[in-house]
Amino acid sequence: MSLTKALQKIKNNFSLIRALPFSSRILFINVFIVSLFSYHGLFFILPTELWKKIKNAISKVVIPFNGGAFTYDSLVCAKKIFSLKLPLKDVWAFNISLLAVRSPLFKNPTQNYFSLPTIGTNFNMHITEHRDAAAVDFWRSRHLPDGRLVPLSVPSSTEVYKVLVDDVYLDDSTDQVSKKISNYLQVYQPGLPATPPQPPHHLDQKFKPAFSCPSGPPRFPHEPGQQRSGHFPLDEAPKPPRSRLSGPLLFLRHGSGLPPPTFSV
Repeated sequence: MSLTKALQKIKNNFSLIRALPFSSRILFINVFIVSLFSYHGLFFILPTELWKKIKNAISKVVIPFNGGAFTYDSLVCAKKIFSLKLPLKDVWAFNISLLAVRSPLFKNPTQNYFSLPTIGTNFNMHITEHRDAAAVDFWRSRHLPDGRLVPLSVPSSTEVYKVLVDDVYLDDSTDQVSKKISNYLQVYQPGLPATPPQPPHHLDQKFKPAFSCPSGPPRFPHEPGQQRSGHFPLDEAPKPPRSRLSGPLLFLRHGSGLPPPTFSV
């Protein structure tokens, strides 16, 4: 099984991977570990329990301090947050992107989101239904309030992967990084104001339950081209749209004169 092979390969090469430079660790995982799921990902959604196992194993071998230096999510978004050339490839988003583009529900964007079927994938061995479930999960963040779908300009698995990563991981990752930097500056420049809390907002928009999403429903695009808002459970109101960070040193670019915090071992 792909998971067993992946975990065994990480275990056998743990010392080797830890000895590599940080960018090479990510390259090793992307090439030799995530690629093991490329065949399985064509047919079935990886169960959440198995996805969490591989996520934890990758975090411990790639991230310094046994996975505690920073979050797995921030590495998946590392190109936008840390300006790394090669971000970590997420197994879940990779899996869903391969499945979704092979579903008729993805290829027909004239449908209405609220008319899409609800599909159970537990104990379900029908390949077509797993692909349809992945497509519905993708459309969760790509529909307007009236249910009209917003198709991709380039309908490929690569573009689907990018959308899934941005919708599920990016906003929370930038929040975590900005708070870490803000706390760092508070220690060395106590006079700086703390990060203000987000005000409560409400939106009477309903979502279909996620079939595969690891961290709750993705963002909701209120209008084409508008920034997506933050994570929220099914019964909780979303945060207001906000601009995303252009990099991890947002607070350090405004005359603080401090060196950025380092994440090396």
